[in-house]
Amino acid sequence: MKKVTAYVNTMRVHWLVEELQAAGIGEIIVTEHFKPLSQISRIELLCEERMVRAVKSIVHRLGSTGGSPPDHDIVVSNHDPQRLQLLPMTTRLDELEESRLKQLITNIFAHFSKRLTLTFAMVVLSILSIALILHGRLETIQQTAEEANRNVWLITDATHQIEKAHLDQLLAAERLHRGDTQSALDQSARAQKRLAQAERVLINSHLYEQAVLDSLRVVEHDFRSVIEDMVTALTGLADAGKKNDAARVAHLSLSHADVMSKLDKLSLKSMQMLTTLEQRANDFWAEREAEATEALSTMKLLLLVLMATSIAVTLVMWLMARRKVSHPLQMIVEEGKTLDMEGLK
Repeated sequence: MKKVTAYVNTMRVHWLVEELQAAGIGEIIVTEHFKPLSQISRIELLCEERMVRAVKSIVHRLGSTGGSPPDHDIVVSNHDPQRLQLLPMTTRLDELEESRLKQLITNIFAHFSKRLTLTFAMVVLSILSIALILHGRLETIQQTAEEANRNVWLITDATHQIEKAHLDQLLAAERLHRGDTQSALDQSARAQKRLAQAERVLINSHLYEQAVLDSLRVVEHDFRSVIEDMVTALTGLADAGKKNDAARVAHLSLSHADVMSKLDKLSLKSMQMLTTLEQRANDFWAEREAEATEALSTMKLLLLVLMATSIAVTLVMWLMARRKVSHPLQMIVEEGKTLDMEGLK
């Protein structure tokens, strides 16, 4: 008697055992060579010397998966009856059938855990990346809104200061007409202070070109010149009236009329300045609104991408589960139908 020990690919064991049994080999034991994730199984059997060649042929034919180099080996040795014999028939069948199922499950689910972990990692990374992008866009929208609110507040404050300065200049002119020179000068100084404050506010807003700021300085300077000319004209009229100098009174009256005309022109220029400021504020608000709308559109797109990614990953996981779980389980069920239940009992 000869003892044949063959090392073959685990996936070929089932067919190899059936072929050996069909050849008349009754004593066969199948064990795993490496546990628990073995791809190589060990087959032990006893046969007569005349059957060794046939056994070798069967092992070489069915024990290989066609790889290069060959993934099977066979060892033939003399059987020593004094040494431990093969397992009894009932145990042999139990070992064989248990090994077949265990090897089938082991090979079917090989690397499934790693693939599942990798899939989950990809899902987490995708969601995290999109969440970070969304967070960045939200921060941008928040900063844009804060900047817009700040600049709108600054522009509103500057506009109010210019309006108040314009009103103060008109009140100063009115008080000069009434002869309240000192109060008119104080009112004019207050107007100039308001214009200077409005200029600083506009500079801090960083919204207006230098030309707009220069125009505001020109208005401020013109207001100061008009008030000075008005004070000069009214003071001269008072002196000329006391001296009964009719010619000088007539001349100064013309100068006063010219000053009032300049004041009217400055009032119109102030209104134009206010219109320019309001228009620039409206343009700025429209720009920020467009940026916010674009950011919101980007966020919507990212959310759609996130939803599509989640659906795609879920589909991939479902297909993977079907391929790696559902289908293998069906194979196991079909394999279970081939078990020798009488032998297992």
